[in-house]
Amino acid sequence: MVVGHANLIAGGATPNEAMVQVVMDFGNLSELAPTLGISDDVASAEAAGQAVYPAITMEEAQSFAETHRREGPRLGIAVGLYVLSPIPLILLLAAADLPGFFLNPGIAIGAGIVLLLLIAAVGTMMVVGISGRFSPFARLQEGRFTQDPSVVQWVNELPHRNERRFTASLTVAVLLWVLSPAALIVVSLAPPTPLQGMWLAASTVLLLVLVAIGLYVFLRAAWASSAAGAINRGLAKRVSARA
Repeated sequence: MVVGHANLIAGGATPNEAMVQVVMDFGNLSELAPTLGISDDVASAEAAGQAVYPAITMEEAQSFAETHRREGPRLGIAVGLYVLSPIPLILLLAAADLPGFFLNPGIAIGAGIVLLLLIAAVGTMMVVGISGRFSPFARLQEGRFTQDPSVVQWVNELPHRNERRFTASLTVAVLLWVLSPAALIVVSLAPPTPLQGMWLAASTVLLLVLVAIGLYVFLRAAWASSAAGAINRGLAKRVSARA
């Protein structure tokens, strides 16, 4: 079994994929249970007539958490692009009301909508790519694993080890979100001017930019809680399936 696991990894498989394949090839998880330290879980599951899955490994959990850490900034950028996507439309609409602008309002709206969709499409492609990089960990998210107490403990301690950075990032993000409408409020209360529409558009753009930055800061730092939450939700699904 150990040799087969090593050969699969040497052939390019991830440790998670290699472990699952070895268990499938072996064909009887009950015989592997003492080695994997999951004898009690296997026995109870078999007695209840439930499917028995390979135990979650420390290497697997660490790889899952590392993927969350690595993809956090990308997710922040993708979500930020959704927030920023209306900016071209807002600016073009405001500019179309200015004397001598080279685009009429109809063309300005059309161009703004096209740019909005293009930016949103880039964000969507990033989200799809992030989702694909989590596909090797589908069994963790779906609860198709037997828990290992030491791994579960490590997972639950992960957010606490990153609590200081997460709290600082959350504070910055909330501050940005609270301040984001300040310019728009000031412009709205100011006496009207010929450029009132442009000032309103610019302050709205600033609001969206600050919200997007706040989301990026928050999502980049939330990877530990996200990873732990995903595994615990998988455990909850496993427990509910036994009930």
